[in-house]
Amino acid sequence: MTSTLTTNLKDKSINISLENEFPNPDIRYVLGDKNIDNKAIKYTDALDFSETTILKASLFKHDKPIGKSYIDTINIHKAFGKALTFKSTYSKDYQGDGPLSMANGIRGSKNFGDGHWQGWLEEDMEVVIDLEKPQPIKEVSIGTLQNLESGIYFPTAVTVSISDDGTTYEEIGKVERKFNIRTKKDIINFKIKFKETNTRYVKVIATNLKKAPNDAGAWLFVDELLVH
Repeated sequence: MTSTLTTNLKDKSINISLENEFPNPDIRYVLGDKNIDNKAIKYTDALDFSETTILKASLFKHDKPIGKSYIDTINIHKAFGKALTFKSTYSKDYQGDGPLSMANGIRGSKNFGDGHWQGWLEEDMEVVIDLEKPQPIKEVSIGTLQNLESGIYFPTAVTVSISDDGTTYEEIGKVERKFNIRTKKDIINFKIKFKETNTRYVKVIATNLKKAPNDAGAWLFVDELLVH
């Protein structure tokens, strides 16, 4: 089973279409922590989500689920659809879904060319999110990719700072990670948790490794920036 996700930033919602290679498939789904069983809802048209939830779906035969289930978490977070300002723009070769790619709720896969990753070569990723008004937040996370064969490396650190005026920032959290050559290909969400605080502007800096072990330039890839 495959899915196609599209984002409606104006309505702050995500649309998901489910497909299967078989003609007229009997696809059924449930939301949240429910189990996929004969009480699952029959899928007839694309689904719209405006709140965070878990979607589970499966192909059915003789009223029973068959094959591998589709499971995805739809995450409508506080940065969803909000304006992003980059200190250094992502590479023109890896632009993701465009200027709001990191705030559109669509996650990247381990395939760095899937169109959902934004990349920086030998540069840090620094971005400011304008939440439009002061809001309580207590966690910020970013999704990052490592693919050693392609010269893509996890950041060595992620720092979060906040501001009320967009000019003066206070650092409120930082996580560090040493380079590990044993991790050939993987996705990690770097999470920074802190005491709940009200703020309007959130600055996130992901520190690029800069140089690979073979002295080639290091890529840094990010797919989504989540604020809760």
